[in-house]
Amino acid sequence: MAEDATRPFLRGMGEKDDFVAEQFVPSEEYKAQQKALVQKLLASGFNLEQVAEMFLIPAHLLQR
Repeated sequence: MAEDATRPFLRGMGEKDDFVAEQFVPSEEYKAQQKALVQKLLASGFNLEQVAEMFLIPAHLLQR
């Protein structure tokens, strides 16, 4: 059934298509964009903890 292919609980978990085949490796450009975004958020009044929560990272990593 084609419908089963889109419903993991019917076809079983752990099928090959359930996993990402390639690991994301950020480029230097991407890292620079993310750093600029963090700086803009901090400059606009967000505190360090709020920004860390938005990016799902520990706040101490933003203090560099």
